[in-house]
Amino acid sequence: MKSIPLKDARPGMVLNRQIEDSLGRTLVAAGEKLSPELIRVLMRRGYAEVEIRDDAALGRGAPHGTARDGSAGAEELKAELEARFGPLNSDECRQMLYRAAWRVLRERLQAAQ
Repeated sequence: MKSIPLKDARPGMVLNRQIEDSLGRTLVAAGEKLSPELIRVLMRRGYAEVEIRDDAALGRGAPHGTARDGSAGAEELKAELEARFGPLNSDECRQMLYRAAWRVLRERLQAAQ
């Protein structure tokens, strides 16, 4: 198990410990995979870090950006962008940032292959 800052959490990482609210109620069960939406919700609620399983922290799950056609890595990167920037329809500035970051990440993924 490894505790990491929530800002460094990535979609697909698996929680090692449940996340509770201030009253001790379970919000997210242990073993749950992080999604872009879940990361956004936790950030909005003020959570600073999460405890994840070591295999997820060390990237022993699906390799990051290793698909020959780039599809698996591209989807993972797209999910990460959505977790950080939110839905595309939120506002024009966010959309521009999202598109620019997506373009750079896609170029890096293609260059790495």
